[in-house]
Amino acid sequence: MQGADDQLAFDAWEHLSHEGEFEESLEALREVVANLETGNLRLDDAVRCYELGTLLTRRCERLLDEAELHISRLDGDSDELDVQLELLNG
Repeated sequence: MQGADDQLAFDAWEHLSHEGEFEESLEALREVVANLETGNLRLDDAVRCYELGTLLTRRCERLLDEAELHISRLDGDSDELDVQLELLNG
């Protein structure tokens, strides 16, 4: 990876590692991995890809954790509502 297009890819991946939606960040991670797997990168580009891959992985994990927490809260709210209805119906 060398050149202006490559820098644009790095910039886009970095942006997604901070602000991307899950699907966008996951696709960017796949692109990073594909670039690393070619084995044709200069050392500095490979290190940068590795770094971005790590950031994208953390972003995806954080978004999944947030979704899981949201779902568990919804499930908890549902359970609490069931208990309240049982108490009312007595």
